[in-house]
Amino acid sequence: MRRALSLLLLSVLAMVLATRASDRTLVAEGDYVGQKTDADKPLAHWKLWRLGDGGYEVVDLSAKNAPLTQVFRFDAQFLPMGYSFKIASLSKEQAALHPDAAAAIRPVSVSCQYGTHELRCEAQYQGQKSTASIPAKQPYVFIPGELYPLDFAWFLTGVVRLTERAGPANDGVNVYAMTDRKGGHNQIALTPDIPIKLAFIGEETAQVMGRTQAVRRYESRGLGELSVLRVTPQGLVASISGKSGSGEGFGIGNYRQYEPWGPAH
Repeated sequence: MRRALSLLLLSVLAMVLATRASDRTLVAEGDYVGQKTDADKPLAHWKLWRLGDGGYEVVDLSAKNAPLTQVFRFDAQFLPMGYSFKIASLSKEQAALHPDAAAAIRPVSVSCQYGTHELRCEAQYQGQKSTASIPAKQPYVFIPGELYPLDFAWFLTGVVRLTERAGPANDGVNVYAMTDRKGGHNQIALTPDIPIKLAFIGEETAQVMGRTQAVRRYESRGLGELSVLRVTPQGLVASISGKSGSGEGFGIGNYRQYEPWGPAH
């Protein structure tokens, strides 16, 4: 009887593990790079997963010393629905190699959900939990304040998808940023930031992601000097550069695709 029960439990466990494995399928991966005229510098490595419900998740790991993980969440239409980031402590080996960085890093995690009419975020910093929400006007995205290693390729992929969905009615994508709550120790707040408005310039042929291919070109207001986006047919922002044509900016490198992916129709 015990043997039969053990076999049954093992069978159930195997089915559960198989189901969980099937809930995530790796469809592509690559690097988020800083583009220079002479060479690209990897800033992070990301993996794109298709989830069991038809949505997508991008897990982005920093290539720098600080163990930073960013997660971009999209629905089946590849519209942004959430974002999170986590900065962990350095390992003992990393701390020994970079003692100054180890002393400066403070573990923190932030997770935001995009509701239909409300943006809600939860944070944990130095053992304290904090929540914040703000009425949000569609279309919108969240930006984590002064998190300089933000993967702008995937962040702007969400902005492009929202812009294309709006079509001729496009009046820009609203942006909400995380700040420190006034009078609240280690507490977060949310505030409106400068909206991002993209203008479709046309189609062109460009060298992106290691090969020459057809892309859609957008130019923006609200992004500073790096205002030219080149977007693949799937909707991925493969290059972010300035109008000067200096070749400097950000983009996608070492791209590898394992399965077809893109917005559901």
